[in-house]
Amino acid sequence: QFAFAWPEREVLERELLLRRRGVTSRYEVDIVRPDGSRVNALNVATPIHDAAGGLVGSIGLWTDLSPQKSLERELRTYERVANSMADMVSVIGADRRYRLVNDAWCQRAAVTREQALGQPAQVHPLQLDPRAPMVQVEDCFAAGTVVTQTTTVPLDGASRRLQTTC
Repeated sequence: QFAFAWPEREVLERELLLRRRGVTSRYEVDIVRPDGSRVNALNVATPIHDAAGGLVGSIGLWTDLSPQKSLERELRTYERVANSMADMVSVIGADRRYRLVNDAWCQRAAVTREQALGQPAQVHPLQLDPRAPMVQVEDCFAAGTVVTQTTTVPLDGASRRLQTTC
């Protein structure tokens, strides 16, 4: 009872042809439900052979990716908002690693986003002493609640406020 819209129908036909040739693959398509809603789905498909090695059919495992795709769209929205801010923004996970850093953070820290993400968040890029622990962040995690702390740090020849919220 599902329908495949164009160009998904083309993808499905191409994938079925690959299965008839004995090729395993994985692909994503949008499926239109009878009520008109769309499901973004991943199919991992493989041919099935009999004992003599002849092709007798194929099997596919379908996974609904809609919740994941929705979360990815939401994340992109948050990333756009964070990158539009002139202030440095970073998100540090419970494992004390950077999960998100905005453009301003990367520029002031003189690192690329790829270099920062997943790395241990041991020091704040504005701290003068790189060995200094991230006391504010540790205090936030220790409190287990939303905490905002403000510190004054020197930056570009002036004192700037550094705010940590977790």
